[in-house]
Amino acid sequence: YIQTARGRGFRLIGPVVESKTPTHGASRPVIAVLRPELFAPNDEWRFMADTLAEDITTDLARFQEFDVVARNSAFSIDSTQNVQRTAAALGADYLLEGSLSVKESLRATFQLIRAEDGIHIWANRFEIPFAEVPQLSDEISGVVANELAGWRGQVHGAELHRLRRKPASTFDAYENYLMAVHYEHIFSDESIEPGLEFARQAAALDPYHARTQLMLFFLERRAESLTGVSDPGARARASTAIERAYELDPRDPLILSEIAATRASQKRYADMTDILTLAVDYSRNQADALALLANLIVPLIDDVSTARELITDAKRLNPFHPVWYQFPVVRIAFFGEDYERCLAQGSLDSPHMAVSLFSLLSTAMAKSAPETAEARELFFSHFPGFDFAEHEETFPIVAPKAVELFRRAADRVMAA
Repeated sequence: YIQTARGRGFRLIGPVVESKTPTHGASRPVIAVLRPELFAPNDEWRFMADTLAEDITTDLARFQEFDVVARNSAFSIDSTQNVQRTAAALGADYLLEGSLSVKESLRATFQLIRAEDGIHIWANRFEIPFAEVPQLSDEISGVVANELAGWRGQVHGAELHRLRRKPASTFDAYENYLMAVHYEHIFSDESIEPGLEFARQAAALDPYHARTQLMLFFLERRAESLTGVSDPGARARASTAIERAYELDPRDPLILSEIAATRASQKRYADMTDILTLAVDYSRNQADALALLANLIVPLIDDVSTARELITDAKRLNPFHPVWYQFPVVRIAFFGEDYERCLAQGSLDSPHMAVSLFSLLSTAMAKSAPETAEARELFFSHFPGFDFAEHEETFPIVAPKAVELFRRAADRVMAA
């Protein structure tokens, strides 16, 4: 305990006891971006090599999945010693090595190394014509950062692989969070309960981790999105979780995106707009955040062109994007009245309610009444409890043009 000592400040009273509760920071992985090697006829390219590594360090630091060693510390280390010594000196779990070679073009090569065993778990190489170097250097740093970070990044995958060797009963807060993310991204009925169990355990061990609260929000909402059946209790728990996440980290772009949608549901439209603006700013160079924003921005503010730019940027930064990027693609196509694209990118047989829904709505707008009736029967056989008005309210869809189009298409579905 701390006690005030008059005229002197504070003093500690009672014994010091080591906490048995793991903290988020104790297990979150650490990555260091080492100074790239340079293979060039002169040192004129050294500035380019160092700048590229610094840009990657900066981009990685924008992600919440791990900690990043400061550039000055990483550059000061003697990287010619073995991997374990280098990592130990920096306190890093992963090292990103790189090199630049100059011949007929500029070749940039990167390798991610797991410190505990020196195994290369990822590598990439970029060939850049000299004329395009100024434009592509930013592009390279963004692509490298998004291949390493994010919910489908290499570090996340490596950490999940590590957990296979540990009993779940020994997981700390961050490890439970990783497992919650894993189950949340399976997108199936069977994954919801184990995902919630891990997320709740993570929150119990570390109640101050914002991303755990975000995961609780997603998982509580997942059952509704998979079945189309309203669950007021799950919705209330989801609302509590996202508000707590926002309280803990009001700069996380993924949290900001969902808070903007929450404010729309609460009819606090001025707050919604301000928060969306912040989310766009903080999402820069983060593919997952850009994709989530693209998913929300049309039904919230009727901005189809910005939504298209966001999903295009997300796919550019993450060429091997996960399946859930399909959600914004079909929504943008529908609200942009590109029904053929929505049908081509979506599927009425999709197990994901949102994909199936917008395929149904596009069928109603682009196909015949008999085809729409057939599509309706298929959709409701998968999601028998679905209600259009309730979806409009809870998704939410609030932008005037988006509301009008959604209702018109829903009316066609039911009239077919």
